[in-house]
Amino acid sequence: MKVGEGRIRLGGSADARARLRRYVLEPVKWGAGPLLWLVHGLAPARLWALDRPVFIVGCPRSGTTAFARLAGAHPDVVHWSEAGQVFQRRYYDADADHELSAEDL
Repeated sequence: MKVGEGRIRLGGSADARARLRRYVLEPVKWGAGPLLWLVHGLAPARLWALDRPVFIVGCPRSGTTAFARLAGAHPDVVHWSEAGQVFQRRYYDADADHELSAEDL
């Protein structure tokens, strides 16, 4: 890792990096989420509670990643990278109707 870089650069071809991400890093990421939810209950709420969360949302290629990295460089800010790591997709019901009707209210 180079000084000042936030990520480790993977050597090899783009195909090898994609396979590493798909078969090694993705399962670790998906397995760590539920484990962290179990463990967070053991710690006092003041250690993991968010005081004033800020969500940076935007279109692709609009500068949101650059802004989030810039803000995340501050010692009082936590940058969680991408929303897929915060909101796990496997808990999202793609078949559910997410619209409210008058009967729902």
